[in-house]
Amino acid sequence: MRGLRVVLAMLVGACIGVSVVVMFHRDRFAWPASVPAAVVPMCAVIAIAALWKWRRLDIDIGLAVDSAIEALSRSSKFEASIRKSWVIGTVVSVLLMVAIVLVPTRDPNSAKQVVGGAVLFAIPCGMLVFGYLFKSGPTLVIDAHGLRHAAFGRIPWVSIVGLKYVETASGGYKVRRLLIAIASPHRFARQLPWLMRFVRPSLASAATPFGELQVWLDALDEPHEVIVAAAHEFRERAALIAMDADAPTSS
Repeated sequence: MRGLRVVLAMLVGACIGVSVVVMFHRDRFAWPASVPAAVVPMCAVIAIAALWKWRRLDIDIGLAVDSAIEALSRSSKFEASIRKSWVIGTVVSVLLMVAIVLVPTRDPNSAKQVVGGAVLFAIPCGMLVFGYLFKSGPTLVIDAHGLRHAAFGRIPWVSIVGLKYVETASGGYKVRRLLIAIASPHRFARQLPWLMRFVRPSLASAATPFGELQVWLDALDEPHEVIVAAAHEFRERAALIAMDADAPTSS
């Protein structure tokens, strides 16, 4: 459904672009007056139909999300995989950034620093992205035992002390994350990627009582509402199982 949204947005943009060209550049192409009279209304109809479908798509997505959340109570586990479109978009963004910084500058020393920084940023990002792409199995698995992500491995619920959904806006684009607070993060340091250990060395320190991991929800192929609901559902289920196990048995 997300892919269809992109197609609809491109269709509306194409209709607007064609209408502008036909209306304001007719003389350049020596088109007869009948061309704008036919093309502009047709583009308007197509754009309106695409916007109507977009609205219906929002409704369909909402119904699908509600149905998926309702089904969680009957599921033994929840899985989500990486979105290939997210991987492609990330790779393209990194390549564009490298291309931009490669533009010649008058100061050769400055150019070397910029290019060096871009390469140091692009190489680990590329390794992580392609690592997600070619890993077998789902990227995220949530069940009554814990939460497992391809980036940091399995974390049992007993070590997770909090979950928080965070949504931030950046350049008109919403970035959605699930923050996971864990106790004694050094116990899981060996299963963390080397880049995460390098950037956040405190996670590997025994002196750090609590740490924070995050799941980038927009990178997964399931709606963020369903992922967050699944995390809370299975965490509550694990808490109930633990309470039952600790409850005294009557003789």
